[in-house]
Amino acid sequence: MSKEPLHLEILRMLAERNLYISEALGVLKQAEEELVHGVRLKLESAAKNTAFEVSGVL
Repeated sequence: MSKEPLHLEILRMLAERNLYISEALGVLKQAEEELVHGVRLKLESAAKNTAFEVSGVL
């Protein structure tokens, strides 16, 4: 058991939890950005392929 007062221990624990949550949110934000980038690349590639196929038909 810690020797610090209970209210300080609770504040420390909340601060640690807040740090973990902030780190997790940062990881999620990075994953979201990578996913959006990947989807954008796929859509651009599909659009180019469609334009190429359509131009070959015309």
